[in-house]
Amino acid sequence: MQEFIKASKSKTIDILLQIIKSLSSLILTITDKAFLFYLFSNNFINNIITNDKIIESSEDFLSYYINFLKSLSMKIDVTTIKLFFHPEKNSFPLLENAIKLYNYEDSMIRNVVKNIFLRFANLSTEYPPLKEFIMSLPIIKFFCFIACRLTDMTIDLNEFAGYNNLYKYNINPEFEFKYERLKALHDDLIDEILYVNDIFGINDSQITFIFLNSLFYYYICPLLIGSIYNYKFFFFPNTRIKNDVKYLVSPEIALYILTLFFSNVHNDSLLNILCILLFKKNINIDIINKFINIQFTEKLFPSNYSYKYKDQKYKEKNMSFCQYIAYNFNKNFICNLIMQKKENIKYFENTIIINKFEKLFGESFEPSEHYNEIIIEVNSMFFNFEKQLIKDHHDTISKATGVQSGLSQNEYKQSFLYFYNYVLR
Repeated sequence: MQEFIKASKSKTIDILLQIIKSLSSLILTITDKAFLFYLFSNNFINNIITNDKIIESSEDFLSYYINFLKSLSMKIDVTTIKLFFHPEKNSFPLLENAIKLYNYEDSMIRNVVKNIFLRFANLSTEYPPLKEFIMSLPIIKFFCFIACRLTDMTIDLNEFAGYNNLYKYNINPEFEFKYERLKALHDDLIDEILYVNDIFGINDSQITFIFLNSLFYYYICPLLIGSIYNYKFFFFPNTRIKNDVKYLVSPEIALYILTLFFSNVHNDSLLNILCILLFKKNINIDIINKFINIQFTEKLFPSNYSYKYKDQKYKEKNMSFCQYIAYNFNKNFICNLIMQKKENIKYFENTIIINKFEKLFGESFEPSEHYNEIIIEVNSMFFNFEKQLIKDHHDTISKATGVQSGLSQNEYKQSFLYFYNYVLR
């Protein structure tokens, strides 16, 4: 294994590819528990998973890589999870590296990523530290990304179906070519809705709560229900379109997508709320203003959500220290900032923080006991506008998921289900 790790650091990507192929075959055929424990121990596999060259790799390589992660995830259970997931370091390289490919162009890779997440979400119901990890930054944003992707796909479907900005049908001379793309997008959308049902199938109240909030905040209220509620602005030409109604789809498309939800998703809470929003005679004006008629712009999305994988890859490679803190913020992550080896540190701000705490407390102090002091020191690295950017990001995630995240303060009380249960009903 030491030779494998050494060889994997070669500049030749073909060597790393061969190692991943060999390990995938080996892992899938192992039946001896002792051998499996040895293979997974001493951080051998994590060293290969986190290889820096992977993010720059070709599609062929990434196909083998994601299947390697899938092979690993199938062998991990409540016992072996401890060899991959280190809550005290806020580190789970397998899941984190898989999720980076959530919006990759190749549908096979995207489907494997979704299955890996589903596998660990199910496992988290038996292993509380993993549940805590999934329900905090950065992993909690995966629930938001699913909702955002559904939003993007529905807007694309609306355009491919022949509706322009005023939602009048256009005859396209390239209909046959367009039909193939439309069919592929439609099939992907149905797969995504079936995956929504798979997540609800985990039958965990906390995961269901987060996912329901994300769907209503990013997708169902502003786009689907919003398009139906505001239909008059598109069917009556003399009606002035409200400034706060953005990126709506045609009512036909919205109703069709809702039909797919009723046909394929079997979560009582989701379906009951949908029925109330659709059929209740008078929808409370508060919920209309707060969720259905919200300003539907790019600012609504998490600030690191990107529909194009190549854009996401570029952004990750050039991430600032402010973004690094905002996207990954939780207690274990902040504590681990000052436990990193100096040769592995990417940001000079982090080095400054480590040097200060080493002078104050020495190298053997316990970070969790000085968490508040570390937070103050981290905040001192930013200008006021950067602090506001971090807080805005955390407020958005908290509102969307219903879970208080990062530096957000009580924003979870503005989430859809909180508002629905305690204010409207």
